[in-house]
Amino acid sequence: MQFADTVLRDFIYYDLSFKTANQYWDCLVGTNTQANLNAQKVKAVAISVPEPAEQKAIVKLLQAVDEQLFKVQDQYQAYLSLKEKLLERIFPQFEVNAQEEMGKIKSDIYIYMP
Repeated sequence: MQFADTVLRDFIYYDLSFKTANQYWDCLVGTNTQANLNAQKVKAVAISVPEPAEQKAIVKLLQAVDEQLFKVQDQYQAYLSLKEKLLERIFPQFEVNAQEEMGKIKSDIYIYMP
C-alpha cells in the first residue's frame, strides 16, 4: 500500500489494527483454511484519513495508551512472580510448577493444624 506524504504510517497502523478493521480483513480473506488476500483486495480497503494534525494527535494518544499497557503488563508479570514466591514460602511442601495445575509434593511429610 502506498499513501500520500500527508498520511502518518503510525496512524495507518492503528487504523488497520483496530478490531473492526481486523474483522474486515477476515471478511476479505475469507473463511477457507488458507487466507486468500491479494493486492486487489488490499487496494480496495477504504481508510478515512483526517488532517495531519489530527492524525498526530490520535497517534500520540494511542502511543501513550500503549505505553501504559506495557507498564501494566510488566507490573502484572512482577505480581505473578511475587505470588509464585509467596506460594513457595507458604506451601514449602509443594514444588511450584506454572506448567501444571498442581505442583508435585516435595516430601511425604504432611502437617495438619486444625
